[in-house]
Amino acid sequence: EPGSQVVISGQDWSQASRLSAQLVLPQEGEDFALWLLPGEVRSRLPIVAWQGVNLGTRPRLGVKETGFHPWEWFDAAPARWTNGAASLQVLVDPGNPPQLLELEAIVPGREGANLEVLANGVVLWQDWLPAHPWPESMTFSLADVPIGEALVIELNSDADTSDEDTAGAQEPRTLGIMVRGIRLKRLDDPGR
Repeated sequence: EPGSQVVISGQDWSQASRLSAQLVLPQEGEDFALWLLPGEVRSRLPIVAWQGVNLGTRPRLGVKETGFHPWEWFDAAPARWTNGAASLQVLVDPGNPPQLLELEAIVPGREGANLEVLANGVVLWQDWLPAHPWPESMTFSLADVPIGEALVIELNSDADTSDEDTAGAQEPRTLGIMVRGIRLKRLDDPGR
């Protein structure tokens, strides 16, 4: 029956919202996404809401983003610079929303940067992020954040124009912080 269809796509599906399709999490490193239309199939399958998956280091199907430079390798792991004003819009399951936001960020090669972290407009953190050769890992509670079908994460920071040819860049880039990972979690997630 039409209401039980499954759609698999190698790119973002422009009709997903209009048809009330739910995005099912692609596995880490996969280049496809699975959307379920309302119906019997969807009612029988659990909807995974991005818990534990590393966001921000590479573009992901179903996640709208702005303010990120192309991904590059940093210390043998994928990472991306922001331009000082980056955001991710992540679709979540309202019946099973994330409760924690974990951010791994780094300000290499500078003294540090002011950083503001927001979730759906609520300020989670606003302070100085000192320069470190390794990522700072910070975990924030989402208890006071109103979460519906989407979570918008904003990372606003100081930014510098780099003259360095990093990741093959041919011209200077405006660099904010380097993101090594953004993860949405629940309080009962293993390994927390």
